Amino acid sequence: DGTPESLIAVLEDIHERRMAEERARLHEERARLALDIARLGTWSWGADTAGVEADKRTREICGLPPVGAIELDHVGTRVHREDWPRVRDTARRASETGRPFAEEFRFVHPDGSVRWVVVRGRVVPASQTSARAPLMLGSVLDVTSRRTAEEALRLADRQKDDFLALLS
Repeated sequence: DGTPESLIAVLEDIHERRMAEERARLHEERARLALDIARLGTWSWGADTAGVEADKRTREICGLPPVGAIELDHVGTRVHREDWPRVRDTARRASETGRPFAEEFRFVHPDGSVRWVVVRGRVVPASQTSARAPLMLGSVLDVTSRRTAEEALRLADRQKDDFLALLS
């Protein structure tokens, strides 16, 4: 009459997998929160590509297009021309040695405004990723307000020295 006489089933305990997925989700959420609190942007560049991947905050800080691909050459043209040789050399040394790096320099936005940034990063060997070539991962922090405050203090100090020299 079409009524099943028996049922065959396979049961699999997925509790451990679900717990691991939940731990990974919480870890990712904490990492995102930490980046937001620190106001850090993140970026990555594969040595076998001409493109840079950057999150929204990095794009804002560096004056890069809000969406779409970012060519490495385009990023280089946005670095202040006085800072570019030092930044290029630091990136080259980091890719050759695999050592972490940190560099403070200026980005020039399309409107001509300048932002000071601290970029930190490190090279991840291809053997530790699914990529065919090393991957450079990093963060970017806008330090323009700190640099502006430092310059204001230097100027005030110079003015004080000039005033004292005038008095004497």
